[in-house]
Amino acid sequence: MARRAASDRPEDQSLILVDTGPLVALFDPKDRLHSHCRATLQGIQEPVYATVPVLTEVFHMLSPSSIGSN
Repeated sequence: MARRAASDRPEDQSLILVDTGPLVALFDPKDRLHSHCRATLQGIQEPVYATVPVLTEVFHMLSPSSIGSN
């Protein structure tokens, strides 16, 4: 997949930068905010991005016993 430079993106196009918490809640059905995060993310129309450090932290926080980590 080719990456586009930020200058290639129209100025009026917004994006969502997601942090660790919502991703952990999304992928762990036992998390108390799972349903809320799932519903919120389903309603987002903009592209959703996460950084490599955020993804690393998410993978670390999701234990092998988590249903969502399978």
